[in-house]
Amino acid sequence: TAETDGTYTTGPSYLDIVINNVNQPPYFINLPATVSVPEDTPISTLIYTVSSTDPDNIDSVISADTSLIYPWAGAGLFTYAQVTVGLSAEEDAYTVTTSGTFDYETETEYFLPFTVSDNVNFVSDRFNLKVEIIDVNEVPVCDPDTYEVYIYEKLPVGTRVGGLGEIQFTVTDPDAGDNVTFHVEDGSGGSNNLYFEIG
Repeated sequence: TAETDGTYTTGPSYLDIVINNVNQPPYFINLPATVSVPEDTPISTLIYTVSSTDPDNIDSVISADTSLIYPWAGAGLFTYAQVTVGLSAEEDAYTVTTSGTFDYETETEYFLPFTVSDNVNFVSDRFNLKVEIIDVNEVPVCDPDTYEVYIYEKLPVGTRVGGLGEIQFTVTDPDAGDNVTFHVEDGSGGSNNLYFEIG
């Protein structure tokens, strides 16, 4: 500023304003979030990368709260690893990779909680990565899968092969609600399939 009495002027005078930094909390860039994963996803498949940053250019540090995974059965199905390259000082990132086999008929979703801190005085609330399991049609299982039966030639049409109740298969389908049907499969020896029917 400058001062004057109409004749003389003094100054200018300066007022220095110093901005004091106030620590601000780090935050997640991409949580909460939902990711969909087919139940037949192979082990070691990367399904998501959790990212965070800090406005103060301080290291933000992500923590995976593995003890709080819900349901608890999901604890062994996921592996976490910190990303160590390609990030600026204030950023952090964790990859989430499958480490087990999913079963839609057992569990259809998992909640993976994370927090982020700046190692000074801020720790965020927990934010979840929701993993939705997508149902995949699975092959029914026949037990036993092979029968060997001997029959006489020139049997009358309609003769039950193997006698009454001798040939019995137990079939289970992992997919609830699916209807199982039977048919004579083409393939090795398929040219003779026309001589048989399932009834």
